[in-house]
Amino acid sequence: MKKTVIMISAVLTIACAVTLLAFAASPKENDSATVATVTEAKELKAVFVDPTQMKTSFDDTSFVDEAAQQEMTYIIGNVPVALTYEKTINRANGMKENVYLDSEGNGYYFGQSGELLESKMSDDNLSKANDAYVGDKAKPATMTQDEALAYAEKAARERFGSRFDLVEFDSVHQDSMDHSYSVYYYQKLGEDKYIQGVLYYANVLQDGSLYTCSMGNYDDLAGFDESLLDGVTEATIRASVEKELKNKYGDVIDYQINEPRLFYDNGNYYVGLGVSATIMDEEIGRAVPVGERLRYDLPAA
Repeated sequence: MKKTVIMISAVLTIACAVTLLAFAASPKENDSATVATVTEAKELKAVFVDPTQMKTSFDDTSFVDEAAQQEMTYIIGNVPVALTYEKTINRANGMKENVYLDSEGNGYYFGQSGELLESKMSDDNLSKANDAYVGDKAKPATMTQDEALAYAEKAARERFGSRFDLVEFDSVHQDSMDHSYSVYYYQKLGEDKYIQGVLYYANVLQDGSLYTCSMGNYDDLAGFDESLLDGVTEATIRASVEKELKNKYGDVIDYQINEPRLFYDNGNYYVGLGVSATIMDEEIGRAVPVGERLRYDLPAA
């Protein structure tokens, strides 16, 4: 239900120095482009690294913090929800989240700021919600996309309030198996709003309930100084991508950039994105697809 991109992970680093390049590419509407010369732009210097060094949620750890508030009440849609502390998650990027459960075992994740970052239905409740439409197939799947969007926006307002104003609609997708809808909203950052910032994600089930309702990276980016993205635009990113692809593969026929997003990592910020490309493999004498995961480290504030 999440968006997928086929790629091999890799990492790029931004250099703080500014140089002039020549850029004359005309990106297609599908976000692909052909390697070309470049005009004046800020150079983003890049280096590929071992993809196994990329951090994932599997690197997160958890523990029970005896000093954490053990009981709390959170208001959702004017209804108080009693919550009990379960554990604290040490995320691989250096942030922490306190996890609370309601009386039905549903999870609520609170960031270091004390703000709710995500609510997630328990596995038992997910099974019960899906049985009528997927398991027992007692009811047909009739929810429309517009209805799913309305449920997702209402849930966001009830849980996150004015924080939802940071994001704008990006896309919605329906799962062919359980008929749920995955909804994505992003904050748009940078000089030309090319970089995705805070994410709102919701997975809406056919009965109108939500499996997940999340602004999970809000704490990560709440203190971000947007001036760190000065000079980081679609054009400068494309110039860097083209240069590095050509250096590594030689003849690059075309490429597509996927989801340029801002990330936080232990006191630093970076822009991560995926690239799917078609290159000419001289050894076998034909075009082949390749993928990379790219990372641009931003200078310290």
